[in-house]
Amino acid sequence: MTTLTAIRKAARTASSLATLGALFTLFCATSAVAAEPVCSQATMKGTYVTAGSGSSGTGAGAVAMATVGKVIYDGHGNGTAVFTQSAGGVIGKGSAPGTYTVNTDCTGSKNFGGSGGINYDFVITADGREIVWIITNAGVTMFGRAVRLDDSRN
Repeated sequence: MTTLTAIRKAARTASSLATLGALFTLFCATSAVAAEPVCSQATMKGTYVTAGSGSSGTGAGAVAMATVGKVIYDGHGNGTAVFTQSAGGVIGKGSAPGTYTVNTDCTGSKNFGGSGGINYDFVITADGREIVWIITNAGVTMFGRAVRLDDSRN
């Protein structure tokens, strides 16, 4: 093989490797960058069934709690809850207006009952189908989930 033939062969090989390397880099860059979910107030819209359990109080004074209910969110930061709860075996029923904020990363906070009411932090799926929540009031250890009943966001 002549020197000129060897140089041409090396140049073709280098060019092929450079192309392959560029394609590999492009593939890795696009595969590694996953789109983050984007949520807004409108993500949380519709009728949800919700249930949760936990306790209120500490030590010997702790009381087991459970709740089940229906919450309607309007997609603009407002909601209405209708619920049944058990606190230490004592059953109560009620309703409460609420407000909420959904962040672009699909986390958020909500309050039902206004000042002195119940405060929550939550995560909602990007399609708005499910919410996982925790009560953030002092002395309360309670969490649960909510699932949208319908597939529309009227």
